[in-house]
Amino acid sequence: GERARDRIVEEVTAFANAYGGTLLLGIAESEGAPRVATDITPLPRCQDLAERLKLIFRDCVEPPLLNLSIVAIPVEDDGGIVGIQTGRSLAGPHRVIPTSVCPIRRLDRCETLSMREIHDLTLSLSRNLDRVENTLVDRDRRFTSEFQRLETPDDAFGLRYTAVPIGNDIRLEQVFENGNIIPEFSWPHAEVRRELNERTFQLKSLHNFHELRPTDWRPILRGARSEDTHERMNGIQRYVYWEIHSDGLLECGYLSNRTLSWPGREGRIEASLHPEVVVSTFAQLAAWADRTRRQAGIPAAEYAIQFESRVLGGNVNVQRSDDKWSTSLGSIVGGKVVFPTYSDGGENEHNRVLELFERDFFNHLGRDIGRQQGNLRCVMARQSA
Repeated sequence: GERARDRIVEEVTAFANAYGGTLLLGIAESEGAPRVATDITPLPRCQDLAERLKLIFRDCVEPPLLNLSIVAIPVEDDGGIVGIQTGRSLAGPHRVIPTSVCPIRRLDRCETLSMREIHDLTLSLSRNLDRVENTLVDRDRRFTSEFQRLETPDDAFGLRYTAVPIGNDIRLEQVFENGNIIPEFSWPHAEVRRELNERTFQLKSLHNFHELRPTDWRPILRGARSEDTHERMNGIQRYVYWEIHSDGLLECGYLSNRTLSWPGREGRIEASLHPEVVVSTFAQLAAWADRTRRQAGIPAAEYAIQFESRVLGGNVNVQRSDDKWSTSLGSIVGGKVVFPTYSDGGENEHNRVLELFERDFFNHLGRDIGRQQGNLRCVMARQSA
């Protein structure tokens, strides 16, 4: 009925206008205060209900809730629970169209925002966006200094992946202790797989392709940093760094000389990029962001992810390669390119955002990527690398 519809939409929209949250349908509650879950009361045809709710939220909330997940959880036959989860939204404040109210969650209540509160919330969300933008500009500036560690800093290239919490919700008291990073905050060992024609392929990564992985973490101001390097001849030829900060900021950078000396070969060879390494690193950073927000107790916190490529001294060839042959896919031209910022609101969005990033990367090379490439999936391993 319309009354039940409006109440459900208002409750979830109130979460989005506040700090995010989850609503479960099909759970019995106690009568006393505070109310607690007492039993599962399966809803009939829960999968159909979940699909109808997706259409209801599309039509009944403006602006639309972008970070919204509606999932059916079968319990018996076709009956079960429906979970509706949303993170804090920066596209708000959101209004429920049928009732013309802007609800917000306060403690355990859904209340209506006044016009003054709507104005204040709009300004607050705008300041958050400014903070994120300023942080990304600062990380771009800091990335410049990373090149100075290379053997030939003026003839090099680098990739920067930065994840910034969009809200002010994540505050990590400590990420480093007893001489190492706290395990719950370490870079996750996540495999990225491509599903194509009923077959599954694991993508190459910094670990299994370049033998680079985070070890020997050290403390930095309100955070921790790890590096792994390849050194030959006169200095560092390529290296990777990882950083985590107490405000939830995460960053991974990969830098390399454009030409490398190689054992057993005279002269230098041109370095290249494997596209799978570029894509899998993006996926692992998103998985790291998900791990961080869960450890902070805010699983619905939204992250902004920025990718930058920077090439000094010439172009860098992008090619697929294995033990038998190599296929050139194009070049990253000299200069700096910053991709559009990606929004990642949780584990349910990883694969969608990952496929969007891969398409953007190939389009940047002047290539199309269609269904023949299959579907990408990021799978977490049980232990961290």
